[in-house]
Amino acid sequence: MDAPRGDAPGAASPKERPDDRLDSWKEIAAYLGRGITTAQRWEQEEALPIKRLPHTKKGSVFAFKSELDAWRAAREQPGPLREKIDAEAPSTLSQIPVARPLPGSRFGSRLLVASLGFAGLTVAVVGLTARIHRAATSATGFDAPIVPRQFANDAAIEAAPSLSPDGSQVVYHWLRDGVADLYIKPIGGGQARQLTDAHKSPARASGYPKWSPKGDLIAFLRAEGEQIQGLYLISPNGEPARRLTSMAGIGLSWTPDGRSLAFIDRNSSGDPFSIFQISIATGERRRLTTPPRGTFGDTLCAFSPDGRRLAVVRFGSRYESDLYVMSMNAAEKGLERLTIDSEGIEGLDWTPDGHVIVFGTHRGLWKISASPGERPHPLVIAGMEGGARHPSFSRPTAGRPARLVYQWRTRDVNIWRWDAVHTGPDTIKKVPGSAWYEDFPAISPDGRRIAFASNRTGANEIWIAGADGSDQKQVTFQNGPVVTSPQWSPDGERLVFSSQVGGNRDIYIINADGSKSARLTWEPSEEEEPSWSRDGRWIYFQSDRTGIGQIWKVPPEGGSAVRVTAGEASQGFESSDGQLLYFVRGMDVPGLWSVPTAGGTETFVVADVRQAFWGIADAGIYFIVSAPHLSPGGPTIRFFSFSSKTVSTLARVPAEPSNLSPGFSVSRDGRTVLWTQAESLQDDLMLIDPWRQ
Repeated sequence: MDAPRGDAPGAASPKERPDDRLDSWKEIAAYLGRGITTAQRWEQEEALPIKRLPHTKKGSVFAFKSELDAWRAAREQPGPLREKIDAEAPSTLSQIPVARPLPGSRFGSRLLVASLGFAGLTVAVVGLTARIHRAATSATGFDAPIVPRQFANDAAIEAAPSLSPDGSQVVYHWLRDGVADLYIKPIGGGQARQLTDAHKSPARASGYPKWSPKGDLIAFLRAEGEQIQGLYLISPNGEPARRLTSMAGIGLSWTPDGRSLAFIDRNSSGDPFSIFQISIATGERRRLTTPPRGTFGDTLCAFSPDGRRLAVVRFGSRYESDLYVMSMNAAEKGLERLTIDSEGIEGLDWTPDGHVIVFGTHRGLWKISASPGERPHPLVIAGMEGGARHPSFSRPTAGRPARLVYQWRTRDVNIWRWDAVHTGPDTIKKVPGSAWYEDFPAISPDGRRIAFASNRTGANEIWIAGADGSDQKQVTFQNGPVVTSPQWSPDGERLVFSSQVGGNRDIYIINADGSKSARLTWEPSEEEEPSWSRDGRWIYFQSDRTGIGQIWKVPPEGGSAVRVTAGEASQGFESSDGQLLYFVRGMDVPGLWSVPTAGGTETFVVADVRQAFWGIADAGIYFIVSAPHLSPGGPTIRFFSFSSKTVSTLARVPAEPSNLSPGFSVSRDGRTVLWTQAESLQDDLMLIDPWRQ
């Protein structure tokens, strides 16, 4: 890890030119219109003027726009740098904070319900405060900023929009109080009209609509059971919906002739997700893609305007995806890869001319040529702090250019704390953080420090702080890969965590001061959710190297891993005496189990424990129960006593814990509990009218 570099003598203080200052790698990269990795490489290789003030509230990295402008102008001039510029590697998206599925998550009805609003979550919607980044002039080769207008925003979540073919209306799903329905709203103004009524259906979630090319039908999904969605068709006038088939994913796309739909499904639970095509008239299905075994599969798709090509989002693992294009001509088999960024793509559509694909990420909208060999570029849009999802184009008509609508998303996830020894209003309070994500908290063995993950710098990294949130310091500097799940060693000197460096997650170890980082696992499978044995001789982790998630262990010095559990298992934590390992089965199987650390029978311990929201103390298990039928008055912290084998309720938490970025930790003495909670959630619809190529 490089030591921070000081500023040159006479450098301006960040307080001298506040309007000219960019306060993070994320802001600097967005201003330059490139990825964070590219900006950092430019600093190292081409003297990009970056300044550092370690551990200030504004962050340790900053830059002045005027100096960046001067550097960029000089860089654009012909001269010795030209050869390096021409040979520059493609801009990467690897620094975009990834939309992180929960560990072990699958694209099923649970994902549909969660995506439609994190069922049961109390949503605090904040006002739109989009900040416009000044872009470079056309003389530098950068696009001028696009200023969208807010199309739909109220005290609910509006998501997954789809424009009618003529661009006059938008259909989208609208979520409030855990119930999602479809609504149609005219572009020219007026009230939104409800299209479906979840209260009249066994399913309480309808979403991900797609308007047909002829405008006479809307396809959408309806949650029907565990990991099952129904694919339905409905007229825009609200006639009864017709069920077409079942499916396991969320991606939909109409063929341009409106006669069939592409959708996501798989033949069995162990197969990768694939793209299928179904006839609207006959219901006949055929398979379009066959992802390799061991991959997560194809999750999103979009037909080109002429129907000759299909854009495909393929996940190599649960956490990384890339964009591909395939020909619909049977004689031209295979997929052509467009991106090499292993980034989380959240929706896509073709521009009306069929030459460019626009896709959403957690750092806004990006575009790329549909011809291989090009590189992606960000759309410079006001409000780049938020993510963009589900872009949808209308067709241009006589006198009316094309329009683009998309979902604009912001999130602020924070760590909350419950103190058993306190009474009154300070018993439950928020741990100071940032306006971004703080998640995966872990209390140190002595209870004096916490470790957590945060994306405040533009990349997910591990941080440590005092137990009250003071003296926050960054520990890892991986600058892009998803870094999660830190856990302290028994002596408090080291941290173990998982990181997605090469496309799949592996286990890493690092000193708590940020020195001596080492990789412990090297399998092509997913290794995550690590923890330490009480004696510090082993590190437990979940691995799916056998085809299912099981708990394994490896020495902290590295070496061969040993399988611990026989059945599916995750999140293993040792008891205080080191005799038992406690674990959960997965997101879809509530409950807690144990197995002797020396080997033996796996035994059920207690019900209602949910993955990612439990922890072990010396005296028992602490966990949060939030399901309405189990905790009708709201989410509660509960305690399972090892001695009495009973469960008691300790406290009520202010809101539903964050399913978006989960986390839970309890001190060994049981006096402090930490968990993650979403503070500011905003999903609104934005309109770019007109769209110009």
